[in-house]
Amino acid sequence: MRIAAPPSVRSLALSLLLCVFAGQAGAQLWRGPLRDSPARFFDDEDMRLFDEAWRKALDDTPEHGTVAWENPATKHRGEFTVVSNFTWQDHSCRQLQVVTAARGEKGRTTLPMCRIEDQWRLVSPSQLQEPGR
Repeated sequence: MRIAAPPSVRSLALSLLLCVFAGQAGAQLWRGPLRDSPARFFDDEDMRLFDEAWRKALDDTPEHGTVAWENPATKHRGEFTVVSNFTWQDHSCRQLQVVTAARGEKGRTTLPMCRIEDQWRLVSPSQLQEPGR
């Protein structure tokens, strides 16, 4: 899937996409694409907390709700805010704002995620512009 966005957005989008498909075991796999974001500093516990929070945001958090996480050992943190709910091609979707912070750096992006075949998947902006939304 090609994502038309700045490199930092593409990196985070790819990271989340890999998490969706690979689950907890995939946490190690998506560190490489985040080398330009604060997540490049995340350790294994940071990644576990990140994964737990984004899943809760997508599955259980109401519109405009936020799920925050912080690792007390590293002080790395982040949050996921459900900006909006929408339907795309008969799929339930959420616009998710993702914030990461580590070692004095902060990153922020907003990603469209849709529930397709019982899994949350990243949907590119160009896909959302196709007929059916």
